[in-house]
Formats: sequence, C-alpha cells, structure tokens
Amino acid sequence: MAIIAAIISQIVIWIASEALVLNDDQRKGFTAWLASHCKIEHTSANNDLTTCLSGWFESLPADKVIYELSLFLTEISWWQKKSS
Repeated sequence: MAIIAAIISQIVIWIASEALVLNDDQRKGFTAWLASHCKIEHTSANNDLTTCLSGWFESLPADKVIYELSLFLTEISWWQKKSS
C-alpha cells in the first residue's frame, strides 16, 4: 500500500507541476474543470487541491488511475492551446 501511495503522490505532483505552466486564466479554467470532473471542492489553494486529488486518486482502481492521469495531462494541454 505504501508503494501505491508514493506513486499517487508523484502523479499528483506531476499534475500540479504541469498545471503551473498555465497562465492564471488557464489555471482557473483547468482547476474548475478538475474540481467538477473529480467532484471535489473547487479551491485556489494548491495544497488543498493536491490533498483532495490525492484522496480521489487513492479511491480509484489502478487501471483508472493511469487513464485519469492521461486525461488530466490532455486537459492541461488543451488549456495551454486554448488561450495561446
């Protein structure tokens, strides 16, 4: 279980670091989408969001974690292109 928690922690860090390349408007749009998609409370505090996201990922089966990671990275890319 500790290995899975460590992997999820790295996934959440990865998503958060990728989201940091977004400008403020893009990041707001992405975090709003993320909160809606994951059914977690929308927050602007990065720590709160990563904590919620970690818990959400931990509730998923392993194959769904990989799918969701891919979806999130695709969504970040979409937001980058949207306002470019």
